[in-house]
Amino acid sequence: MFQAVHVHETCPLIGKRCCLDVPGGSNSDGTQLVQSGCNGSANQTWTLTSVSGGVTLKAGGSGKCAGVKDASTSAGKAVQLETCSGASSQSWQLTVSGSYYRVVNANGGKCLNVKGSSTSSTPARRS
Repeated sequence: MFQAVHVHETCPLIGKRCCLDVPGGSNSDGTQLVQSGCNGSANQTWTLTSVSGGVTLKAGGSGKCAGVKDASTSAGKAVQLETCSGASSQSWQLTVSGSYYRVVNANGGKCLNVKGSSTSSTPARRS
């Protein structure tokens, strides 16, 4: 298990860090994850746990996993909070991209992203 981390990137255009966020600190399955400006809150803290083929991203507030809705392999599908089950749609690989890491879903090889590289609070998806 890795320490708790903030899954973030530098948002294009405005140069501030954006974090993977559980809106309102929800612990409900099906809550769509979003990109928000980093603020250090528990709902932006994730524990990375080694699994076969990568890591799981477990939400600090609930211990639930980030997973692709309906275990889809299609681009554009929502990334949501789910009860951890070991499904490949909940497994992520961290791949080096310059001085950052890409977060790639093991079930189909699509990256964690937001539509149009938005800099605002935007739903997370696979693309």
